[in-house]
Amino acid sequence: MRIELLNVGTELLMGFVVNTHASWLGRRLNGIGATLARQTCVADDAADLRAALSEAMARTDAVITTGGLGPTASDLTRAAIVEALGLETRVDELSLENLHERFRQRGAPVLESVKSQTIVPKTATVFQNAHGTAPGFAIPLNGPCRMILVLPGPPRELRPMFDRQALPLLRKRFADLLPALECRVLRVASLGESRVEEIVRPRLCEVAGLEFGYCARPGEVDLRLVVRAKEAAAARETANRAEALACEALGEAVFGRGDDTLELAVVRLLRERHATLATAESCTGGCLAHRITQVSGSSECFKQGWVTYSNDAKAAQLGVPGHLLVEHGAVSEPVARAMAEGARTRAGTTWALATTGIAGPTGGTPENPAGVVFIALAGPNGTSCARHLFLYERESFKFVATQTALNMLRLEAGKRR
Repeated sequence: MRIELLNVGTELLMGFVVNTHASWLGRRLNGIGATLARQTCVADDAADLRAALSEAMARTDAVITTGGLGPTASDLTRAAIVEALGLETRVDELSLENLHERFRQRGAPVLESVKSQTIVPKTATVFQNAHGTAPGFAIPLNGPCRMILVLPGPPRELRPMFDRQALPLLRKRFADLLPALECRVLRVASLGESRVEEIVRPRLCEVAGLEFGYCARPGEVDLRLVVRAKEAAAARETANRAEALACEALGEAVFGRGDDTLELAVVRLLRERHATLATAESCTGGCLAHRITQVSGSSECFKQGWVTYSNDAKAAQLGVPGHLLVEHGAVSEPVARAMAEGARTRAGTTWALATTGIAGPTGGTPENPAGVVFIALAGPNGTSCARHLFLYERESFKFVATQTALNMLRLEAGKRR
């Protein structure tokens, strides 16, 4: 089953709003075995919208539109679709009731222009909007394109509406086109995309009916395993075999599945081992502590963090000896080790991670160019330290440095029994 996405909004094309619909809807559709085949974005122009809709309907099983359902003159989606398809309309009474109740709670009158949002095609299935004023709707069709789903633009309105109302309708309407599907995503750290492919491709090519691919981001790679079959049991069996082969080949580089993050994997591991952690950061500016504390339940294992950007702070807060700072400089292995050991001693934790480096683009030297970072891990068996060079802009540098630090901890803590 092929679906096209038609995003409506001049603000999207002008760059004032980031369009996240394709990535979010693509994952949801893939989860039921449908393919998001194409995305088109058009301005708030009725003629352009009608032309794009006509083109999409000619080559796909269903079309999803987003945006342009509001009450202003620039919200043209509803009227353009009605005109393009020659549909009769009606006022959806439930949507109108919900609109009045929403404005009553605000203590404001309902404007006539706002009421226009409750006008829908007569044949449409209406999706009530629990987070906004504009309902969505689905129009059944009899041609090669069998349905148009019309959804609001704001993600906070679109996403719950799609999950709770539109997606079940899609599954029912297109049951004959949707295969049994199994999709597994393995999250991989410390290896590049080409290296991951080199490791897994020979094994996965032997699995009949398997589609696999890769998505690389700074510091990690997703390995995607997809199986489509007539029977759910057959799809599951093939996916299980492929996942087992990939995990065996990649070993400890696999840190999670699905939407797992590296910080989630680390917090989960520390909680399982009843271990605790402190952080001491310089060049990463608190990013490491931030990522850890983004995980629910991290308070069970994360005890304390320091951001010691200056030499004085490193000495006063972490006890880094002054002679190390003078002899080796703040960006050095001895200082990184002293930061980690000082943090572990002061916090009384099982582990402590430290980062010190040069985020750039200025501040580098021939010995320590911009992008260099020393990462130290202090733990029950002593302190280890590694020097890395990450040639990224500052934000990506911080992410990759903390990714490397977290993976260092994951691998070392995972060894202890």
